[in-house]
Amino acid sequence: MDVGNQMIGTVGEKKFLDKVFDILGGNDKNFLNGLNQDSSILKINHNTLLATNIDKAQTPIILSDDDLNTYKAWGYLSVTSSLSDILVVGAKGLSFLISITVPANIQTQKVLNIIEGAQEACKYYGISFLGGDTKKGNEISVVGTANGIITGSDYLSRNSSHPSDLIVCTGQFGQFATSYYKILKSLELELHETNYVSYPRFAIDQCEVVNSNLSLFSASMDNSDGLSNILSKMFIENNLGFEIYLDSIPFSEKSRELSKSHNIPLENFAFYVGDWNSIFTISEENFKILGKRVENHELKVIGKVKKSSNIKEFHKNTKRYSCSLRFENDSFISSTGDTNYLLNNILTTASVLI
Repeated sequence: MDVGNQMIGTVGEKKFLDKVFDILGGNDKNFLNGLNQDSSILKINHNTLLATNIDKAQTPIILSDDDLNTYKAWGYLSVTSSLSDILVVGAKGLSFLISITVPANIQTQKVLNIIEGAQEACKYYGISFLGGDTKKGNEISVVGTANGIITGSDYLSRNSSHPSDLIVCTGQFGQFATSYYKILKSLELELHETNYVSYPRFAIDQCEVVNSNLSLFSASMDNSDGLSNILSKMFIENNLGFEIYLDSIPFSEKSRELSKSHNIPLENFAFYVGDWNSIFTISEENFKILGKRVENHELKVIGKVKKSSNIKEFHKNTKRYSCSLRFENDSFISSTGDTNYLLNNILTTASVLI
């Protein structure tokens, strides 16, 4: 198929990127990890690697013209979404730049607040804010570029897991989905829930544990696009399968409360976007070594990598469910022949939660 003659919306992201990769190739020996990654790794010298990322920030759900301070969330989100991809490959955050496109009739204070939010986020993460660029366009667009340094030669990519690796996570699941649901239903948010969506912050403490023991881990990805995206990008696209232990996923306290009070299956919260945590893979042996090196590291085992992409399973209690690659609501089949709410209520799109 000649994708060059078709509209990009028709071609789709994956086929378009495949074409990009064909054009650009991989002839730069200092570009270590290839194009199909969330962060690019450049070799500076034998003991220093540069990690860099560029990312367009989504419009914050908290945004309101009745409170221009909410525009700070856009700048904050831009830093977090770019820096998270830097941290999970093993880098220490170094700097950030922002590029803002805005219409000519936008109120100046909104733009200033976006920039101020980015500056505040950089201060929180302990990285340098290096300014950026502002241009006129038809709508607001906020793009961030983060840079980080890796000392040594070890780094992580999303396509380097091994069969039998453990799948471990940092942070909790469901915090963003809980706040978003409450906003949509006009329910009152508690202060920490408002702060979570106003000042999105990546779970950096546990990432620092990983980065201090980088050679023990095999692969990584930030989980801001949801667990379905992780399972596809890290495993299925690399001809690997997975088992996910739904009972082991660390859900936030508020998502558990909302699950009970509004009859939303708890598993739904694991497959939603917006959680600023990350997923790593590590061998069982290395996980034991990590436990001896770092007490109470809080990395949770939520699954295992399988050698065949035909194995795509979710475990809950004593039941086991297989699923299709698309993770559609009607794609879950109990291997025991039993059915329950899991069949029709695993979250794969926003409409299920809403």
